[in-house]
Amino acid sequence: MADAKAIRLFLLTMVMFCHLFTFTLLLPVEPQYVADIMGGDEPLKSASFFLGWITACRSALEFLSNPIFGSLSDCYGRRPFILLALSGTVLENVLKGLFPNEGVIAGATISTGSVAMCITVCLAYIADTDPRNVSKNFGLVGVALGFAFVSGPVIGGTLGVENIKAVYFIAAGVELVGIAIVLVVLTESLAPEKRAEFTLSRINPLSVFHVLLRTRFILYMASVMFFLLLAQNLNVVWSLYTKYKFDWSSTELGIFLGVVGLVAVLSNGILLRIMVTKLPPPDPVLSDERALSEEEVEAHAYEVERRQRQRDFHSCAVAILCSIFALFFFGLATHSWMLYVILVFAAVGITADPAMRGLLSKHTPPKEQGELQGAISGMHTIARVIGPLLATSLFGWFISDDMPVKVPGAPFFLFSFTQCIALGLLMFKVTVDGVADVDFETPPPAAVRKGIAGAGAAAGAEFGTEDEHTGLLATGGVEEDADAPKHLTNGTFADIPDLEPGAAVVVQGDEAGRAGDGAGHGDGQGPAEDG
Repeated sequence: MADAKAIRLFLLTMVMFCHLFTFTLLLPVEPQYVADIMGGDEPLKSASFFLGWITACRSALEFLSNPIFGSLSDCYGRRPFILLALSGTVLENVLKGLFPNEGVIAGATISTGSVAMCITVCLAYIADTDPRNVSKNFGLVGVALGFAFVSGPVIGGTLGVENIKAVYFIAAGVELVGIAIVLVVLTESLAPEKRAEFTLSRINPLSVFHVLLRTRFILYMASVMFFLLLAQNLNVVWSLYTKYKFDWSSTELGIFLGVVGLVAVLSNGILLRIMVTKLPPPDPVLSDERALSEEEVEAHAYEVERRQRQRDFHSCAVAILCSIFALFFFGLATHSWMLYVILVFAAVGITADPAMRGLLSKHTPPKEQGELQGAISGMHTIARVIGPLLATSLFGWFISDDMPVKVPGAPFFLFSFTQCIALGLLMFKVTVDGVADVDFETPPPAAVRKGIAGAGAAAGAEFGTEDEHTGLLATGGVEEDADAPKHLTNGTFADIPDLEPGAAVVVQGDEAGRAGDGAGHGDGQGPAEDG
């Protein structure tokens, strides 16, 4: 079973690589291609504004189509929509290679946005295949993008010096390889019995965002991710920025982006997995001295999951912080070699996206994974409507001959600030809710809610926590006590002041507590939540 999952994820990674390779292949050449076509006294400025507007228009179409196709893939499976997306990209690149003029480039770029949902559906495919390890496996997108970045820009930049048109036809050929993999060997990930029922409301491009309203936690974290996603729109100006500031050729830019790709592979394939497993707090350790009861094992599993979610939070915060520094210093760089040094910060910052996606995915049921990824991609496309316009407009204005002071790094400074907003929102969530005690969709097990009667000091020593105020199990004997301090918020144990070592945490409440006055208190034995 594990081998079958690994094979499917490997094949999907190959498909994503083919799709992303076509994108990275054109990164070092397309802006210059457009600048050559447009001409004029300030070709870089003209190309910057042109690329910003067509990217924004394409993203607006993606905003309408991604949630629709994400929801439809929940109803009809993932493979048909992956094929549709790949086919659209083939047509786009063929048209651009055959007809080098502004109208065709604009039309092909914008129209392909209506079927640009490949990564959205691939992420849902990953969630279907191995739902227990979504945070780690979402890093596969970064691995595919990293390998594409290692090879694509170098090849595209080198070929673009001689023949830019040939690069577009090579991109179309690679996309056809991805289509062949899906048609021949990639199996469907969503079994018929797990598919959602089709309704017209599911194809409303706005209704899919209801998945972000399921809980306050998901809505809040989605707002954090939006500011995070704004910063992922600098690819439009990278070529123009390095050409203007360092006079890089397409080959030099291709080599730099190749190094960025290698860093992305290491970050998403290795560093992210280390961060989500090794950052504090560590997992509680069970003793081998005696056999544990079913309740004790259940309570231990609950605590392991709670701490894993804390590590997910910590991973996101560290990644965003490093991204802030990387973007700021990219804008300040005065020599080309500095860009390579700054990649040390960028290596960690790259992991922010998959870490955030994994955090949201863990709070979403299997039947809504496609909708979640569609909603996230919808947010991404809104960011790609706003981000490129801001980036290219700032770049164009600040390199204009009319500007008394030229600041080509202005887009990097702006998006460094948006990352600061994302980090601030994330840390506010952690501060308000304690040490990242995020919501659990299901109530804690009975062993945690009611104490483990009769377990005694041994149980507390074996899988208790050293923190006296976690609201789970104390480090001493565990004994049910109706007078013990108790408080449960949003399905999560909040801080309990003045909890003595050795005391048990007893949480009581019934459905009245679930629908009550907001305090989350009740008299029965069910889980209490705030109203």
